[in-house]
Amino acid sequence: MRNYKLAIGARLRKFRNKKMRKKLKNKPSIISNHCIGGIISHDLGLQFLSPTVNLKILPDDFIKFIENLDKYLNAEFIEIESEFNYPVAKLDDITVYFVHYKTFEQAVQKWNERKARINFNNIRVIMTARDGASDDTLKRFDALPYKKVVFDDVAHPEIKCAIHSHRRGGKPLGNVYISDIVTLTGKRAFELNGFNTIDFLN
Repeated sequence: MRNYKLAIGARLRKFRNKKMRKKLKNKPSIISNHCIGGIISHDLGLQFLSPTVNLKILPDDFIKFIENLDKYLNAEFIEIESEFNYPVAKLDDITVYFVHYKTFEQAVQKWNERKARINFNNIRVIMTARDGASDDTLKRFDALPYKKVVFDDVAHPEIKCAIHSHRRGGKPLGNVYISDIVTLTGKRAFELNGFNTIDFLN
């Protein structure tokens, strides 16, 4: 039954995306530490205007990256060994997990192509704290001079830009990813608790 509902949700997502695209007035660079930025861009038919697509950066590294964009965007990648079946690299002192790339060379090529498209005057920042974020990281994220949001399955009422995710009607959603389609109407998990994608981007 659940798979049937998700199949209906996936179909209706296409109609939802069409409506959202008509309402979108702004096309910012979406910088995120997980796949959510790429998924939002894909839903809305946006060109990838950020290098942080199809990869993962842990929250405590991501805050350093965002606070020092110029430094890290001008740094060179060094591939490192790992237990994963995808490339992993160091960018100065932070680790980047190229989750959806087959080779290190391909990942770096795409990073450089999309890095050149960043509009530094029109940035939105999205962080998911699924891999853990320290209190210091959350406070520093909240202070960033960008329009931003952080999703976490733990409530953070002291963090103004935090959304308590993975919940529907106050109840936990269970083992779902933040961008999974979770309703018959095609809503993704991050859209359930007051987050409006179009308002955020516009």
